[in-house]
Amino acid sequence: MRNSFVRYSATVFVFSIALAAQTALAGGDRHERPNAPVQSNEESMGFHDHPFDFGEPGNISEATRTIRVVAEDIHFAPRQLSLRASETVLFEIANNGKLLHEFSIGTPEAHESHRARIAMMLALGLIQTNRINYDRVETGQAPADEAEPHYDPTSVFVEPNDTRWVAWKFTKALELEFACNIPGHYEAGMKGKIVVN
Repeated sequence: MRNSFVRYSATVFVFSIALAAQTALAGGDRHERPNAPVQSNEESMGFHDHPFDFGEPGNISEATRTIRVVAEDIHFAPRQLSLRASETVLFEIANNGKLLHEFSIGTPEAHESHRARIAMMLALGLIQTNRINYDRVETGQAPADEAEPHYDPTSVFVEPNDTRWVAWKFTKALELEFACNIPGHYEAGMKGKIVVN
């Protein structure tokens, strides 16, 4: 039981740092909307220490195209994306809804695991139905796990009337999903298909 508590505490601390960094890298003041993507350096900040079997964080300057994905309450448009292996894509995610949404790239199994962490964040009050609770995040009360960090470059939260970016290089042909893993959103159909040829 004690080991579980220690692991949970580490999870809370690491994710707090990651989310605070996402805010800083995306434009500094959390209340300002950046008008362009900012290249983050997750690896040097220690947030990304495990490889992904479907690609790697993309360099914005190497993006071959930008794909705009609109998050509404409760769906994405478009619902399917066709990409090429070795292509670096800059995803521009605009939240036109009234709820907080997430854009996350991964397999259905990865999304299932990810939803458990997001549910924990909701239960702790770190995220709310329509916003990130920065006051709690900045005091070190957000989940992530040192052995399996929650924050990774495949995922971003997008508050209502905001836009965020994810740059990703797809390295092989396969099928993935992009999804919102906030409790109830994925189950309601807030997901789409990525086909990489």
